[in-house]
Amino acid sequence: MIYASLLALPIPFAPVHLLFINLVTDSLPAIAIGLEPHNKNIMNEKPRNASSPILNRPFAVEVIIEGVIIAFVTMLAFHIGLSTGDTVVSSTMAFATLCLSRLLHGFNCRSRESIFRIGVFSNRYLWIATILGYLLLELVLRFNPLVRVFEVAPLTLNQYAIVYGFSFIPLILIQIYKLIFVKAHK
Repeated sequence: MIYASLLALPIPFAPVHLLFINLVTDSLPAIAIGLEPHNKNIMNEKPRNASSPILNRPFAVEVIIEGVIIAFVTMLAFHIGLSTGDTVVSSTMAFATLCLSRLLHGFNCRSRESIFRIGVFSNRYLWIATILGYLLLELVLRFNPLVRVFEVAPLTLNQYAIVYGFSFIPLILIQIYKLIFVKAHK
């Protein structure tokens, strides 16, 4: 929203979009991550110093970088939508990209390690939450009564491909980083 305001662009999200994002794409993965199976190696880790903050500098930098990646792909989808000349299409593309990338980001939030090290399918609740969130998003994008309420436009197959492709970019980039740079707990 700040980006669009600073560049005098149309507003990328309707208020109902923001409500959906907060209630569905943030809440469902968060609940599922709360049900994450325990880490068998947790007792091998050194305890965190009680005086050190939970949100330390390295963690804050991670959060900011991940947020910037998601914002970047969302705004890229928005700009591609704007190139059609239809602000409702651009808003729909940004909304769908942000929703789907936030749902997929739940997999990045499971652990400091890559999901390939901890098990892609070890948290079935996250899979259920992601699939449920995806189905709710598809209802919003395709079910006519909800299309009107959510002020979304029909997307072409190419626009859907862009939304899906961009939505997977943060997941892929962060998982590659974790595979290369985050050492597994011994």
